[in-house]
Amino acid sequence: MCRQGEKLERIRALLTYDGHSGHYQAIPEFVATQLGSIAESYSSEQLPWDEPRFAWIDANLPRNVASITELGSNLGYFGLRLSYERNVNVNGFDPVKPYAEIGNLFASLTGIDGRVRFHGKPVGLADIESLPSADAVICLNVLHHAGNLFDLDQVTAHGSWAAYASEFLSRLSVKYNHLIFQTGNSVKGIAYFPSEHAVPVTADLLGNSGWNVNMIGVLTEFSTIRYQSFELDKLKLIPRVRCQRNVISGLVEYYSNGSLLAELPYGALQRPLFYCRRS
Repeated sequence: MCRQGEKLERIRALLTYDGHSGHYQAIPEFVATQLGSIAESYSSEQLPWDEPRFAWIDANLPRNVASITELGSNLGYFGLRLSYERNVNVNGFDPVKPYAEIGNLFASLTGIDGRVRFHGKPVGLADIESLPSADAVICLNVLHHAGNLFDLDQVTAHGSWAAYASEFLSRLSVKYNHLIFQTGNSVKGIAYFPSEHAVPVTADLLGNSGWNVNMIGVLTEFSTIRYQSFELDKLKLIPRVRCQRNVISGLVEYYSNGSLLAELPYGALQRPLFYCRRS
């Protein structure tokens, strides 16, 4: 079997992995065209929010950013697209080794492996100093898992998730000039803060951790999954969205000002995006 065929068969086998965050990300279109029927047999089990999140990130991340470190890269959707479309150098980290291997195979298959590398290992508080240097760091929906999937001892030692999160973000601010950030507000039923307070609480967390919040992305159109951008001084204009799971239907209900906005399988669409510069 030719080398290309070997890569494709390895990708086919790895895409069946069904561990933590399995089938979480979509496959970038430029990769899917190289995969053929393999891509057609794979489907993300999450809502289709990778494309609108990428569009927001691409619109807000400065064009002079030439290198990126991504924490929680999964299949590599964001790092792969940024490298392919903007010639950015990328180092991605994910604790699930099969995902890192898939990302590297995707990069090799599409000819961008010279500037993209995914690493199958977690990044805890003690690992930040040794991360590769880069202009920017992307950390999407990783930090709320601290104390559950990683750094349990560190969260305990800091006394709370909020104190740990502040230290984590502060250490990132020493190393990187730009940050794209998103986090959940709870894990396994334990809420760190009310969902409707996600924007001001996260903005304060970032501001107190050495970051200047330049832009906030919030979903205001749930039918099309489109993000609207707000500057920090427009904080009061940002809709407050509350999520709760309906125990009967099993769906997550999204509310704003008492009105039901949407009923969806997941609550992740409530999480705002942040673009920040180092203070």
